[in-house]
Amino acid sequence: DEAGKPLAAPATVMVIAADCECFDDVISAVEAHAAEQEKPEELYVWLEALSTDLNGTPLTDMPMTWWHAAFRSGLKRIGSACVLLQPWEDLSVFSRSWCVWQLHCAVSTGTPLSVLISEREKQRLHDALLADMDLITAAWDRKAEGGWRKSAEAPTPEQKAAVERSIEKAEGGNEEFAGKFISIVHKWLLGRAKIALDSLSAEDRATSKLLDRVVVLLQEHNDLESAEPLAYEQVEGRRKKLGSKHPDTLDAINNLALLLHQLGKLEAAEPLS
Repeated sequence: DEAGKPLAAPATVMVIAADCECFDDVISAVEAHAAEQEKPEELYVWLEALSTDLNGTPLTDMPMTWWHAAFRSGLKRIGSACVLLQPWEDLSVFSRSWCVWQLHCAVSTGTPLSVLISEREKQRLHDALLADMDLITAAWDRKAEGGWRKSAEAPTPEQKAAVERSIEKAEGGNEEFAGKFISIVHKWLLGRAKIALDSLSAEDRATSKLLDRVVVLLQEHNDLESAEPLAYEQVEGRRKKLGSKHPDTLDAINNLALLLHQLGKLEAAEPLS
């Protein structure tokens, strides 16, 4: 290019995206991801649609042990991966068996995994988070915990069966894969939820269901320090809007007391207990 950077070079990130996704959405999501990097000009993408002969050797023509070795070796050389997660109601990546297997390889090898969404989907996710974050986490958790088996497609039944056997035979099976994947996406979703919270007025924010859910998720991920100021905010906001004796206020006070106990701040927790 004009800056002297090569237009093609060894990939630095593998993109996992279903072939049913709009190609423009995939590219725009990758471009947004690149723009967030410290040195976007040094990001080179491996994208299956541009890097693989999709009319070549079928999956079942080679043993899964070969695919495991080849694919994991490629992941190791590339060093990172990102996955396009949309639409939030029914993640397309779980509609393709091969994408699920790619995702399993990335998660099980500890490859750094980033989440991508298109600009169009960002607004839809934002609105859904404000309405009910639990609907999103429940939908994603169900898919990861095994719901993908019913919806995932492959060119042949043999290919789908090969992927399912490979994941089940791996150390920890689907259960371990689901647990690690859910942890990654919940942490990413927390970031999107905080952005959604910041769009609310102070009064609406303090009494929103989303703030309550964010505090709970931060505690589940043992990020107690980040949860503490939000828990205080929730108590003060509910006191101001609902009154000190309202059940929702008392519930927030109890949650704050438990959080302070977890942090070892017993003196601060005692007046709330």
